Amino acid sequence: MREGLCDEKKYQECKEEVENIEWTCRNCKKKRTINSYTQKLIEIVKLQKGGYRFKNNDLTPEEWRDLGVIKQWLEMNQSLRLN
Repeated sequence: MREGLCDEKKYQECKEEVENIEWTCRNCKKKRTINSYTQKLIEIVKLQKGGYRFKNNDLTPEEWRDLGVIKQWLEMNQSLRLN
C-alpha cells in the first residue's frame, strides 16, 4: 500500500527497485505526510465528489474556508490522486 503523498509514477519506480515495497514505503525517508485536519478535509472532498450533500452548519466557517483552499490546491495539482 502506498504511503504519504507519493504519486503513482514514483511508487512504480520504487516498486521496481526494491523487493519489499510495503516495508520500503512505510520507512521511506522522502515520504511526505499530511496532518489529520488536512486529511479530514480531503475526506470531505471525496464525500462531496461521491454526492454527499453537506449542510451549511455541518462544518464551521473556518472548515468551509479551509475546504475551499484544499479544493483550489487540488484543482491546481490535478495529477495527485485522492486515495
